[in-house]
Amino acid sequence: MTDTSVTNKSGNKPATDGSDSGTVELEANREQKRTDPSSSEIVESQFAPTELIEIPEANIGVYEHEWGSHKVPCCSGRGNETASSRGYNAERLASTVLGGGSLFTKYSPAEPYIDTYTGGSHGVGLYIESKSCVNRYPSGSYGRFKFWRHHHDDLVEDAEWYTIPEALHVYFFVVYEVIDERALEVGKLVVPVDQIDDILYEWTLENHETMGRAYSRDMSWNLLLKRLEVPKEVFLDQQVVDLTDGPPTKSSDS
Repeated sequence: MTDTSVTNKSGNKPATDGSDSGTVELEANREQKRTDPSSSEIVESQFAPTELIEIPEANIGVYEHEWGSHKVPCCSGRGNETASSRGYNAERLASTVLGGGSLFTKYSPAEPYIDTYTGGSHGVGLYIESKSCVNRYPSGSYGRFKFWRHHHDDLVEDAEWYTIPEALHVYFFVVYEVIDERALEVGKLVVPVDQIDDILYEWTLENHETMGRAYSRDMSWNLLLKRLEVPKEVFLDQQVVDLTDGPPTKSSDS
């Protein structure tokens, strides 16, 4: 789980996000309706929460020391030892949104590419990799999610191996902004790992203090939305953007 040069396919230059300039872009009021309601409804319907989403209204925008009173699950996952406080809370949020239960289940240390496992009410086992980032850095550029290539590749391989309908591997993204020391939610997004694999094609080799020499990719949440073709206004206005197909349909015996 993360908060926040292998060469790219075309050469040896480090990967960059061309959409991330240092210019601060004025954000539209997230509470304001779009000027064309009928068009808005059509766009939003493409990304509306499916039955896989248990509690779409859960959000990171509460005082961080009050999580317990808001019935957000306790956490025994890896984030308790490795993630920042907000990254840790993002893991708890993922478990709430997708599982709706009261326990955040630790996944095997042998699979560090999976933050947690939760079972939804539809009998689907969800293997979740959570990522969080701030809306804007002090420089004005968009916040970025960090992907480690070896973790991502293992997650993709795991998803391909688990072909049973009762298992689903997803990324859970949450973007927040900090106001008066509070982390207020900007938006959240649930995406199957294969869709993320389709848009991750630039990697950078770095020498990390804990990972050692490893390939990684920093991608802004703005570019992530563009590559997934999710309108920013939908991401800002909707409780959660869901790119899954909902609970997988179990095939009947023939």
